[in-house]
Amino acid sequence: MTPNRETTNWPLVLNCVLAGVIAAIHFGKLPPAMPIIRQDLGLSLIAGGWVASIFSVTGIVLGLFAGALGDRIGQRVVMMWGAGALAVGSLIGGYAETESALLLSRFLEGIGFTVASVPAAAIIAEVTADKDRHRALALWGAYFPIGLFFIMIAAPFVINGLGWRALWQGSGWLTLVWMGFLWRATAGYGAADKGRSRRSVWPNIQITLTRPGPWLLSGMFGLFALQSVALLTWFPTFLVEERGSDLVTASLMLALLMPFNVAGNLTAGSLLSRGLPLWKLYSITGAVICFISIGIYSPVLPDSVRLIGCMAFLLIGGMLPGAIFAGAPVYSPTPAQIGTINGLIVTVLSIGQLGGPVVSAAIVELTGRWETVGWLMGASSVGISILGLMTRSIVKK
Repeated sequence: MTPNRETTNWPLVLNCVLAGVIAAIHFGKLPPAMPIIRQDLGLSLIAGGWVASIFSVTGIVLGLFAGALGDRIGQRVVMMWGAGALAVGSLIGGYAETESALLLSRFLEGIGFTVASVPAAAIIAEVTADKDRHRALALWGAYFPIGLFFIMIAAPFVINGLGWRALWQGSGWLTLVWMGFLWRATAGYGAADKGRSRRSVWPNIQITLTRPGPWLLSGMFGLFALQSVALLTWFPTFLVEERGSDLVTASLMLALLMPFNVAGNLTAGSLLSRGLPLWKLYSITGAVICFISIGIYSPVLPDSVRLIGCMAFLLIGGMLPGAIFAGAPVYSPTPAQIGTINGLIVTVLSIGQLGGPVVSAAIVELTGRWETVGWLMGASSVGISILGLMTRSIVKK
């Protein structure tokens, strides 16, 4: 349930999406820099794992609370706090000389990432007209792959030319600069935000957690995150160890896959705007990517087909994030819980992000066969289809 508007504030929508892209850059800058950071600071594999996973941990802990807090005190204020934490954490990391300092900086960035991204979707839902809402939220769903694409392309050049610390400091200053644009762009929204009656944090959480719709949306996103992060994390390793590719080629292939994920999000917005029911998009997408994901890790397919499979997975599966964010206003009891629902989505999404690489690696270790990862991804896709079908009985949209 969303407020009725006749026009869409597209400048504000684009500012929120760009804020999400910058937040995703903070998330994605670590993997290409990890080997040099470990060497520079003397990090063990375990310490490096904690540095990498802290983003997901903060999302699990703070996602729901960040959404409810935005519904309580205003999305604009909470989003600005998050952007500030991202900037400060990144700048601290740029000067870190110890493992603990770097871990603290990534912890602050993780808080900032969660607290900045959750309110943005609620703002977009509120400032869009009914006819534009699906497209706008699908565009928001593309912020993560857009940010990853840019940082995967830029990071190697920055690191090789200026070092990893320059990447951290540059990301921090970029965020501070964008905070100024964001504060100005959201000024009108913030003024309207103050006059709205709001429940306290806990009642909004209770209302959200007792409705089936938010759980179904969150479950679908968590399952998609589990399989997509497992693919993005381990596919280069699979290509190197099983298919004989070199690391540069494998990494470049991964970066070039990101635009397909972006295209999937935008396709979802177009289909929903043309009247495709949400439940159909969820269930059909889950069924299609089930077969694709099994084929990606099949030992009998040639690599050319495998690459096409990855493109298809990210294109078709990429429709899910945009459609799930578009579903949040539909399944919200009132506009006062939209942020809380997005917070629950981020919480379960973070669980999937944290568990995907670990579970898939454990399965490979146990069976000694990479194709078993395909079966894990296929089972997750079946789960998405089932949850998508269940949404039909709640709201027929």
